[in-house]
Amino acid sequence: MKAELRRDIEFMQPIKNETIFDAAIKLFQQKWKAKECPPINNFIDYFINEWYMSNKGWFEGFTIGYPSSNNALEATNGTIKSLYTFRERLPVGEFLSVLENDIIHQLSRERNTDDPITSQNAKAFANVPSINLSLWTSTYHWIKEEREVIIMKNNDEKNAFY
Repeated sequence: MKAELRRDIEFMQPIKNETIFDAAIKLFQQKWKAKECPPINNFIDYFINEWYMSNKGWFEGFTIGYPSSNNALEATNGTIKSLYTFRERLPVGEFLSVLENDIIHQLSRERNTDDPITSQNAKAFANVPSINLSLWTSTYHWIKEEREVIIMKNNDEKNAFY
């Protein structure tokens, strides 16, 4: 029963629309309250109060357009620690010197297409999304299936298609 409860919670996390999330929470609550098991009822009450009423921001649709984790930030932090500070806590003045002379200089050169040393391997910024043939093909086939599409407003009042 624990595994099923966990699966139900994990199922709700990737929902991309608050209206659908609210409906899923209600169905989740109805399903588990129907079991009429006091320990489960206690957990459901706790879960609804803590993770729906108080801390609702754990599902993907809560902030559309923003990362749902800080993995990229942590990766950058790990790079700074391993390559520049050698995992030592530096005084602010010393860290600012490392930041100015090493980190910014190095990372800026990696993106500079005009630098003769790094231009061959420069990491270019993407200005437009790249859509490959495989994605175009799968999109075409999906459209041909003539599925019913549900259009709902997301948190930013923009249309979201499901």
